[in-house]
Amino acid sequence: MAVHRRSRLRAGLGVLAVIVLVPSAFLGYSWLRFGSTFEVERSEIVVDRGDTFSISTMDVPGYRWHYRGIGDPQLLTHKGDSPKWPSSYATGGGPTTLHTFTADTAGHTSVSFFLCAQCGDQSEPTDERSRRSSHPQQVQITVR
Repeated sequence: MAVHRRSRLRAGLGVLAVIVLVPSAFLGYSWLRFGSTFEVERSEIVVDRGDTFSISTMDVPGYRWHYRGIGDPQLLTHKGDSPKWPSSYATGGGPTTLHTFTADTAGHTSVSFFLCAQCGDQSEPTDERSRRSSHPQQVQITVR
């Protein structure tokens, strides 16, 4: 899914896009369209430097969303529930957890999300239950 800009906000205002990952019986994820600025077609996002965007994950009882940066995660500043970036947990507590990033530097990177019951501080699931039920979903991010 790709996210294409429909309109730009001027005068230094950032653009806010929300993407939702929805677990589908642990067999994959569906993408939902949120907001009016971006249209979701593939798991790719194109943003301008200075833009702010969010990825929302649906919480699953007994699991936490884990995410990690791949490529050059220094392109992004994470503004979420954990100071650890690029490898940290989104613990959630409600129906969804919102992960907000700001695009700092032009380039290309990606963020990989997966469900995890017990991950420790690893960037991969450490228990068998999580390994069998975890299907990483990568979001490719290009910063212009």
